[in-house]
Amino acid sequence: MLFRSAASFQREGWSNKQLIRAVLLSKAWRRTVDPTESAIEVDPGNRFLAHATMRRLEAESIRDSLLWLTGSLKRPDEGPGTRNYYRSVLEPNKQSPPGPIDGDGRRSIYLEVRRNFPDEFLSVFDLPRPIAASGKRTSTNGPLQSLMLLNDPFVVQQAEKWALETINQSTDPAIRVEFMYLRWLSRKPTESEMQSSLDLVREIGRAHV
Repeated sequence: MLFRSAASFQREGWSNKQLIRAVLLSKAWRRTVDPTESAIEVDPGNRFLAHATMRRLEAESIRDSLLWLTGSLKRPDEGPGTRNYYRSVLEPNKQSPPGPIDGDGRRSIYLEVRRNFPDEFLSVFDLPRPIAASGKRTSTNGPLQSLMLLNDPFVVQQAEKWALETINQSTDPAIRVEFMYLRWLSRKPTESEMQSSLDLVREIGRAHV
C-alpha cells in the first residue's frame, strides 16, 4: 500500500493536491468511529484499525467549523491577519481595538496573535498561550468550554446566521430539519432523529404562543 501510494504520488507529478484527494477518498479515511460487533470481538483495542479512532477537535477546527456551517467561511483567503474580537478591555493603553466578532469570516490561522492578549474563544479550547513556547498542547475538559459554546458572542452570532439560513430553506419543519442534518453531519436524519426534532419544534412553538 505504501509503495503504491509513493508510485502514484510520483505518477501524478508530485501533486500534493492529488495525494490529499487520494487519502480522503480511501476506505481507511472514511471508516466510521462506530465499530461493528465483529470488530469489537476480533479487535477490541482497535490495534488493527478495524474502525476509525475518535479524535479531539482542536480550538481552530471548532471555530472554523462554525464559520463553515453557516456559510461564513472566507475562501480562498490570504493577506495580513485580522484583529481578534475582545469581549472586555483589560488594558486600554496596550490592547488593540477589537476586530469583528466573526474575524471577518477568516480561518483561525489568519487571526492576529497578540502575546499578552490571546483570543478568548480559542484559549478556552486549549490554544497554546503565545507568552511562552509550547511543545505540546494541553487537553482539558471544563465547564467553561460548555458555557463558551452557549454564550460566547461569536457562537451566538453564528447560531443566528444558521437559523436564518435554515428558515429561508422552506416553511416545512421536516425540510428544515433535514437541511440542518445534511449541513451539520453530511447525512439525513434517522426516523427517530427526525421525530424528536419535530417534537422539539412543536414544543418550542407552543411555548411561544
